[in-house]
Amino acid sequence: MTGRDDIDAPRGDREEGGALDLNCDLGESLGVHRVGDDEGVMPLISSANIGCGFHGGDPTTIRSAIRLAIKNNVSIGAHPSYPDRFNFGLYEVAMPRQALEDAILYQISAVAGVAQAEGARMRHVKPHGALGWLAGRRRDLAEAIARAVADFDRSLVLYAFGELIPAARAEGLRLAADVFAGRVYDPDGMPRTRTKPGGLIEDGDEVVRQLIKFAREQAVNASDGVRIPLPADTACVHVEGPRDVETVRALRNGLEAAGIRIAVRDRP
Repeated sequence: MTGRDDIDAPRGDREEGGALDLNCDLGESLGVHRVGDDEGVMPLISSANIGCGFHGGDPTTIRSAIRLAIKNNVSIGAHPSYPDRFNFGLYEVAMPRQALEDAILYQISAVAGVAQAEGARMRHVKPHGALGWLAGRRRDLAEAIARAVADFDRSLVLYAFGELIPAARAEGLRLAADVFAGRVYDPDGMPRTRTKPGGLIEDGDEVVRQLIKFAREQAVNASDGVRIPLPADTACVHVEGPRDVETVRALRNGLEAAGIRIAVRDRP
C-alpha cells in the first residue's frame, strides 16, 4: 500500500489555482519546557494538530492552543501519540491492540472535551511521530487508529497517508490526504524520514514548488525524477527550531503568490 492507493483526487481547485490546507503540530509544550511558537505560527496555518499530553502538551497548554486556534479561525485537531513523553513520541512503543486503541481514544477525548468547553468543535485527528509514521506503513496500526477515531465520532476527519487511507475508508471516516512539506518522496509514494540521508529538501523555494505541484496536480516528482500521482488535501508544515514562524510564513507567502488558496479541505 502506498499513499496513492484507494483514493481519488478531489474535483475542482486544479491546475490554474488550487487549494491546500496547511496543518502544523502545536500545543506540545509541557510545563516550563517550551516546544515551538504556537502564538506566532497559528495565524499562518489553517489546521492545528494539538498535542494530547502523551508526548507533549499539558492541560493548560492544550487549552491555550485551542483558544489560539479559535481566535485565528484555525481548525482544531487532536494529535495523539504513543504514551512516551521521554522520547516525545518519536519511537515505537510495543502495546496490545486494545491498549493502543484505548490510549488514542483517551487522547482524542481530552482535546475534544477542552474544545467543547471553549465553545468549539474538534474537526480532525492526526497521529503524531512514530505512531503516525508507522501507521502509514502498517495496516494493523492504521486500523487501530481508525477504529479509535470511529468509536469516538465518525464525523471526524482523519489526516492520512499510506495505510491510513484504506483504514479510514473501512471505518467510514472522512479523510484528508496528508503530505509533508520539505520531504523527499520515494517512487512508492511514501515520504522519507528526516533521519534518512537525502530525506529533507533544504531549499525553501523547492519546498514551495513541490507544495504547488501537490495543490495543482495532486502529484509529486519522486526521488528518481519520475512524476507520480499523490493525493494532497493538507500539507504538514511543522518544523522544529528557532525559525518556525519565518519558515511557515515563507511557505504560505509562496503558495499565495502562486494563486494557491490556503483552506481546510477533505473528501467524503
